[in-house]
Amino acid sequence: MKYKAQKLNDTEYAVFSGKSYYPSTVTTDERAAKKEALIMSAQWYYQQAEKAWEKAENEDLLGEYDTCLGDWLC
Repeated sequence: MKYKAQKLNDTEYAVFSGKSYYPSTVTTDERAAKKEALIMSAQWYYQQAEKAWEKAENEDLLGEYDTCLGDWLC
């Protein structure tokens, strides 16, 4: 996972990347913090997949069956 939910103190959680956390994600709800970490991770991984697709396009590596990024992800 790129991001993870961690406990800040006795009552609060937040989404962390390494040792830093995102203040906008601070919550008293552990489940909400975990969900937000999953969403943020999914978005980051999707952006990485888009970069890989763009690189394949730029290097003319796509075949006739590579019609969209979804072909790679599904």
